[in-house]
Amino acid sequence: MEPLQVDIVHFYPADNAQPHNTRKYEVVNELNPTTAVVRRGQPFSGVVRFKRPIDEENDVVQLVFVLGENPQLDKETMGSVFIKRESVPEKGIWSARITDVQEDNMMFEVSTPVTLPVGSWSVRVVTRRKGNNLREVYDFESDLYILFNPWNPVKYFDLKFKQ
Repeated sequence: MEPLQVDIVHFYPADNAQPHNTRKYEVVNELNPTTAVVRRGQPFSGVVRFKRPIDEENDVVQLVFVLGENPQLDKETMGSVFIKRESVPEKGIWSARITDVQEDNMMFEVSTPVTLPVGSWSVRVVTRRKGNNLREVYDFESDLYILFNPWNPVKYFDLKFKQ
């Protein structure tokens, strides 16, 4: 069987705007918004619809987030995370967990590091089958805006002083 092929990706701009205090941004208030505005260090929701039903035992889904022209993992301008059922969010790293699967739809929640650079992030979905190197790649057509989070209980400055 071939890797999953992405039909559509959606980050629920209007739904994520409420808990992220981004309701006043124009892009989330359009008639059919496609661009989400979220805050770093705070979980946000999304869904991927594939062109065939999901086999959770064998299908592997990875999200890759990129900021800028020369992204690097060590500079936190790139984040790569596999969407898993058992994933538990940790404050300092990227994580993604499956919240629901319904045939060809995978709903998920992503958590980002609180120290993440703010900006307009590109999103890529990479799929493969376990035991197979063949991959499918889908580039999300809209950017994801990740902003500074003044409401996050883990303060960036506290993290810097503890290091």
